[in-house]
Amino acid sequence: MKRILIVSFAFVIILSFFTCNNKSNSKRMNLAIIGRCENSFWNNVSLGARAAEKDLGVKVEFLVPSKEDPAWQIRNIEELIKKHINGIAIATSDHKSLKPTIMKAIEQDIPCIAIDTDLPKSRHAYIGTGNYYTGQQSAEKMLEIINNKGKVAIISDSSGSDCLQRIQGFRDIIEDHKDVKIVEPPGTTSKFAWTSQLEFIIKSTPDLNGIFCVSDTAG
Repeated sequence: MKRILIVSFAFVIILSFFTCNNKSNSKRMNLAIIGRCENSFWNNVSLGARAAEKDLGVKVEFLVPSKEDPAWQIRNIEELIKKHINGIAIATSDHKSLKPTIMKAIEQDIPCIAIDTDLPKSRHAYIGTGNYYTGQQSAEKMLEIINNKGKVAIISDSSGSDCLQRIQGFRDIIEDHKDVKIVEPPGTTSKFAWTSQLEFIIKSTPDLNGIFCVSDTAG
């Protein structure tokens, strides 16, 4: 329940921003929220959006693909621009490919807010996690649990900027402790490869002391 309430509060802030920036509030506002992919996190975001929709008396289109797909996001933003949507909140799967389309929306006076993953210089505001700091906090908690010594692994289901920032924050703290070693999975982190990463690490490192799960899906 706490998580749902927090997400709902965040979207009250988002929708309030759109309301304040709308040139005409005489009609019901139409807003859009675009997520990255269907999972438990975005299910909670949807609940928060619906609660805020009711509280503020606006209409929200909640759009999330079955799997991460930048091209899908681009197509939907293009459609929203054609419909003259009053505001867009988006968590992009690929900042570089989405940037031109988002800038097109901004140029047509459609407020755009980044959620979950930031879009520096390509949005009006950002609401989300300080991912690097989150990684640092995770490392500090891990060190406390394993008493500052042992072997730890990092498991991720995405190579998105948010996950990479969390991983870097985790590494920067752990690597300062000579008695703690980060066990590396084979290859590079890629979407949905966390199961093979985990299987390899558990088999190859029977004396593993801890695992840092970078996202809720991998967790």
